[in-house]
This record gives sequence, C-alpha cells and structure tokens, in this order.
Amino acid sequence: MIDDFFSPLSEEAKQKWPFDFSNEGYQTTYQQAVFVPPKDSLRDPGDGIKISAIISNDYESFFMENGFYFYDDQLTIDLRHLYRVGFGRPSNFALTAVNKVKDFMEAYDLNRPYGRVDPSKLEIYAVSNNDKSNIAALGGYVWANMGFGFKYDDDCRNLQQRFKAFAQHHNVDISLQDLKYFTQPCHFSAFDCGIKIADKFGNRSSFGKAFMLFESWNGVIYSGDKKSEAFLYSQKYNDPETKLQAINVLNPAYRSIMNKYTKRYSNSKTNEIINLSNQILKKVLSLGRS
Repeated sequence: MIDDFFSPLSEEAKQKWPFDFSNEGYQTTYQQAVFVPPKDSLRDPGDGIKISAIISNDYESFFMENGFYFYDDQLTIDLRHLYRVGFGRPSNFALTAVNKVKDFMEAYDLNRPYGRVDPSKLEIYAVSNNDKSNIAALGGYVWANMGFGFKYDDDCRNLQQRFKAFAQHHNVDISLQDLKYFTQPCHFSAFDCGIKIADKFGNRSSFGKAFMLFESWNGVIYSGDKKSEAFLYSQKYNDPETKLQAINVLNPAYRSIMNKYTKRYSNSKTNEIINLSNQILKKVLSLGRS
C-alpha cells in the first residue's frame, strides 16, 4: 500500500527522500506510517499518509512527522512535528530538514508523470505558546526565519493587529499605514527599532523576536522558490557569515519603515537617559549647596 501511494515518485525523487539524513550524519528510525483522510476537502489535498521517525546521531535526537498528500499530481507535504528529543548540542536541524524537503519536492516536480502544473508545497503550523519554561515551543519565531510565507492572508492580517497591540503595550506606536509593509513572517521576526525588551524567557531580545516567540501562524513554501523575500532572507540569516546582512535583502519600503521607528525610539530612549542624568545631577548639586 505504501509503495502504491508513492508510485508517482521518480527515481530522482526517491533519492532525495526527506527522511534520509545519512549524508548529514544522522540515523533514521521509523516509528509509524498511517494512512489518513483529508482534513478539509475544500482546502487540503486528498487522502494521505503520515510518517513519523526519530532522527539521531551521537549528539542529538529529533522527532519528525510529515504528512504526504497527492492531489491532481501536486504533492503537498505537511510538516506536522519537528522537535528535539531531550538535550543536545546547538544546531540548526530545522533548516536541514526544510532543505531536505525542498530538494525532494523539486526532484519530484522535475519528473512529474503528467508535467508540472501547480508547484508542490511544504506547509507548517508554526506554533509558539505562553509557557515560560525552557521547553516552550518557539516555532512562531524559528520558522519565520526559514523561508516560509503566510499560507492564509488572514494570518498576516491577524498578526499585524496583534503586533500593533504588542507594540502599544511597550510604548511603541506603529501606524496602521506602516503595518501594511509587514507581509511576510520574517518582517515581524526581523523588526528591530533599537529597543530591547524581555521576551517570555526573561531574556532581552529585539522587538520582533520577543513578539514572535508568542505567536502561531500557518506557513507555506513552494517548490522552486528561489527569489521570494522570505527565501532570500532565510539564506542570509541562517549563514553565520551573512546573518547580520540578512536585513538588507528585505524590500526597501520595509527597511525604510524600520529605520523610521529606529530613529524615533532610539532617540527617545537616549533623551530619556539624558533627562534622567540631568535630574540626578541637579539633585546632587542641590544637596551640595544645602
């Protein structure tokens, strides 16, 4: 039944199987393969299969679960779960997993039996929560830096509204006119107006990171995407040598908006420090005269 389900795969696609991390030094131990019905026939593709596995090496271990769906020759992969099992050395395994899936989709699309029409896609529900523990979900922030766009327009609009409320709570007033330039998950995660605030773990983080650590949203990456802002940002951001330049690939209008708020609130913060210093100085001088 499994062989029949994956019969549309070419030999080239099979060689890019997204659960095979042997070239990256990991061993795959399969946990389960289950056939599943469509979740929503109006939006989601036809019957699928859900596969889960433990991906591990001598230093770390991850649980990964993907759903695979074929509909009119289009492949949709639902990255349902990816999380670290126990503790391990720091690594960017999430990026490795996303790149594996993208390579697999592109190999499939290049050899589709009836020719490529709609590009295949990788979907995810990027989950964060309000838990302040060290095991709290970080997906809302982490996946925003991996090249995903919004799957639904409503997710973007809802995030814009919550971002405005979050900013107001921290005495930053972002206009509705400027919010329209926040159209990608990475626009929210990258936002920095020069103010560091405590994130949900109590660490001092940039404004966008602190916000996205609380947020959840639906994301999508399409096969063959090499030019979108989200993709270009992820390429720069996830390379230690170019991470600090990642902001430069975002569109000029967005960067102009961020620079405007940086100038406004960085100067405001500086003025507050100057005023406080002057008040302290005056008090010291007055005490000296008395």
